[in-house]
Amino acid sequence: MDKSRATLLVALGSILFSLFILHESTTMPDFGVSYKSPATMPVFIGIVMAISAILVGFEGHKSMPKREAGAPLFTWPKLSDPGFRRFLVIFVMTVLYVVAVPYLHFTITSIIFLGVTFYLYRIGSPLKMAAITLVSVFAIQFMFQNVFRTLLP
Repeated sequence: MDKSRATLLVALGSILFSLFILHESTTMPDFGVSYKSPATMPVFIGIVMAISAILVGFEGHKSMPKREAGAPLFTWPKLSDPGFRRFLVIFVMTVLYVVAVPYLHFTITSIIFLGVTFYLYRIGSPLKMAAITLVSVFAIQFMFQNVFRTLLP
């Protein structure tokens, strides 16, 4: 799959995800009552993510090569494409993460998710991977609990 098509797919997925975030934010308590509502940050993130995804989609569309007459508009990527396999692995891991969070809680699930991701993509030495994983998870947990005053699952 060429880079411009991959960019369009990522942009489309990001737009759909940001719309999901916006929809779910409206079901939070005190939505729209004040800027101190728990939904304020997810709404802001959803809007910024949607705008960014739309801009990325336009860039991907502009960089697409011109189609020849009669050529299909879209072709499914092949499993032999390493970029597509990498996408599938991350997609499945993300789905498993979302399913596991309510049962294993944020900290444990995030450590497993980041650790496995770093291992699969060989991001540095094992010590560096462990350090980045732990610092990231605990920094996120600290920010949400102490700055945003939001409990993580």
